[in-house]
Amino acid sequence: MDIDFGVAVGQVAIRTHEGVEVVDLTARVEAFLEAAALEAGWVNVHSRHAAAGIAVNENGPGLAPDARAGAPPLRTAQTVAVAAGRLQLPPRQRVLLVELDGPREREVSMFALGEKRRRVLTASAAEAYSPA
Repeated sequence: MDIDFGVAVGQVAIRTHEGVEVVDLTARVEAFLEAAALEAGWVNVHSRHAAAGIAVNENGPGLAPDARAGAPPLRTAQTVAVAAGRLQLPPRQRVLLVELDGPREREVSMFALGEKRRRVLTASAAEAYSPA
């Protein structure tokens, strides 16, 4: 059985409105994976800014102040496993942009690598399909 590997690259612009703010990126990352047709692999989500990081955490009260004063330093990127086309996050965990110097325009890049979703071929389509 052949495995169809693929790479997808995307970018999203985010406008923050507060000095310290948390923006949930989970739905945007999932939409990117759907468009990329990634079945299994990894997605890397990267902030292109020194004063805004990416976290995988619960999106609840107190996250941003904790991120600024006492929690481990924010990373500029996080890599999350993908299986069955879905982010493999623990329950209630989200992919978050943590703004520490807003309000600003921010860019977040996404890079996905892995096995592409297989097409299901009907009998007539299978007859017409011939691999290169």
